[in-house]
Amino acid sequence: ALQKRYWICAFCVNQHASICGSFPQEPQRYTEEHAVWDVARRDTVTGDIFPLCDCREPKYFNDSPDECELNKFDQMMFLL
Repeated sequence: ALQKRYWICAFCVNQHASICGSFPQEPQRYTEEHAVWDVARRDTVTGDIFPLCDCREPKYFNDSPDECELNKFDQMMFLL
């Protein structure tokens, strides 16, 4: 019988190649969209705004589909 177990992190994303340097564009203040945006940029325990990273890692989004790590979920699910 098989005795070894392996952890496969198929959902790992290098945040330094995507989201570490900024938040999405701020919606108009005093709207529901702004409230959702504000909550998403804060630590749920402390309420502090997450710090931004000043690394120099190139950022890739959906406009660079081959390099982007954020657009591969459906492909990964199919593979698994």
